Formats: sequence, C-alpha cells, structure tokens
Amino acid sequence: MKRILFVSIWGLLCIPQASFAQGTLTLSGVGAAVLQHSSVVIYDSGLIGYAYTDMSADQFPGSINLSGVNSISVTWNAPAGYMYVVTPPPTTNGTFGLMFALAYGVPGEGLSLGTTTVSSALFALVYGAAPISTYGAGGINTGGPGSFALGFQGGGNITPSTPSFAFTSFTITAQFNGTSPSGVLNASRFYSGSSYPFDMIMYGGQYDPSTGYHGAPDPGPLLTLQPLPTPEPSTVALTSAAIALYFASRKMRWL
Repeated sequence: MKRILFVSIWGLLCIPQASFAQGTLTLSGVGAAVLQHSSVVIYDSGLIGYAYTDMSADQFPGSINLSGVNSISVTWNAPAGYMYVVTPPPTTNGTFGLMFALAYGVPGEGLSLGTTTVSSALFALVYGAAPISTYGAGGINTGGPGSFALGFQGGGNITPSTPSFAFTSFTITAQFNGTSPSGVLNASRFYSGSSYPFDMIMYGGQYDPSTGYHGAPDPGPLLTLQPLPTPEPSTVALTSAAIALYFASRKMRWL
C-alpha cells in the first residue's frame, strides 16, 4: 500500500505543470559604439530649441506585441565593457537634460493597456550619484498632438553643480491596469525633432528660434562612452596567489 501511494505521489509530481505568462514585456537595447555630438536644433514642447547634443541611437525591436502584457521593462545599455560618463555643463551653458526616450504606436493603439499604475526609473551606477528622474517613466498618449500610443521617458536635469557620474544602463519599468491588453505596435518617433524612435540624449544650450541665437559656445561632449575601469586585484586574490606560488615552489624542491 505504501509503495502504491509512493508511486502515485511520484506520478503526480512528474505531471507537467501548466505554465502561465507573467505578463511582463522586457525590452533592451545597446547603445552605439560612438556617440553623435552635434549642434542641431531639437524642438521640444513649446518649440523650445536646444543647440548642443550628445546622442546615441539604441537598437530596440521594430514592433511589440501587447497580448497579455500588464508590465513593461525597458533598458538602455552601454556596449559591453563600457560605461556612459556624464560631465556637468559649464556655468555659461546652464542646465542640460539627460533623456531616454522610447515610443511605439500611434494614438489610440495602446488603449488596451489601460493606464499606468506604477512606474520606476533606475541607473546602474559605476560611480557618483545620478539625479532623480524628473521625467515620467512610462505613459500612454491616446490622442492630442502626440504621435505615439505608448511612450517611455526618463532621465534628469544636469546642472553645472551636478557631480560627474557614470552608469552602464538605465531601466524604466511601468505597470498597467488593462484587463485584456492586445495588439501589435510599431516603432514611432518620440518627438518631432527626433532622428530615431529610440534615443539616449544629453541636450542643452538654449537656442532662440526667432533670432538664431545659440547662447554660450559649444561645451563639447558632456556625455561620453568610456571603457569600464579595470578593478584593482583584491587582497584576497593576491594572498591566494602568493600561497599557491609558495606551495608550487616547495613541490619543486621535493622533486
């Protein structure tokens, strides 16, 4: 009887269990090996232009499927072995902005997701302290002047007093309250002045479109891609190496 009971329980444990989708869509892109520094004008809300930019176009999927999705995580990554270093602007240039932008769909296409209930933005820091995100992390534009249905935006203001810092990635996560999300959304441009659907951009140096005044001179790249620092050998590693060398030398004497 015990054997039969054991076999029955074992049989139940071996039955393949149904797997359920977690409802999370994870997107990640790797930045370009070379950042683009330029003085082109980028128009943001209210036709405010900025003349100096450091930009990386990240490669994300050309479309996404919202079927069963109730949360989305988006990560911008530096190339392997590298980090993004942020240098504060000179006082003559004033505040810059470090922005991450991603957009999919056209107005109305993302309605099945419902609305954003929880969102977060996080830097994977190498050193320093990143600014608190001053942009919304995840949202849905269902109409109006926007050209997308699902947009993610994060980042922060970089002032002349902001200490330099470095990071390897930036992640935005958002949860939605839709009960039956579905639909395929194609890549869209986050704002009219964008060159790519997916951007990481450091921008600033106020520009007046009516007069063409660029303000302070170009400060040069403030967002740069640099190799990760090589870690110093730890004390434990050095001690272990010394012990191994000692025993190796003793063994040679015995032979």
